[in-house]
Amino acid sequence: MFLAFMTSALTSAWLLTAAPVFVTVEPLGFTVRSDGEKVTVTRVKRGSVAARVGLEPGMRIERIDAPRRRFARGPIAKLSQVDLHDALIPTWDEPLLLQVWADTADHGAARTVEIMGVDTG
Repeated sequence: MFLAFMTSALTSAWLLTAAPVFVTVEPLGFTVRSDGEKVTVTRVKRGSVAARVGLEPGMRIERIDAPRRRFARGPIAKLSQVDLHDALIPTWDEPLLLQVWADTADHGAARTVEIMGVDTG
């Protein structure tokens, strides 16, 4: 009985940690996927703020340089869905600075993407 309980608890914990998390940042027009190891841009809405600054599907977000938030000090891939969403939302007076990695035809390239703050409501 105890072994069955422990097996069930471990399996549930594994499934929860293995499940990818999707976060849509509506005001900026992009969606990311976090699998616990990396955060990848999966969708960028045409004509959105994110598209205008060059964010593209497939880019990996390595870190958030600004705004600095207490809850987002560790690796961003380890953030909960709510914390990741909140970390990716700038306010009207602060830019969102993302360090991204983009795979190119012959190699990868790191760069900073700056998204100026938007009024989120």
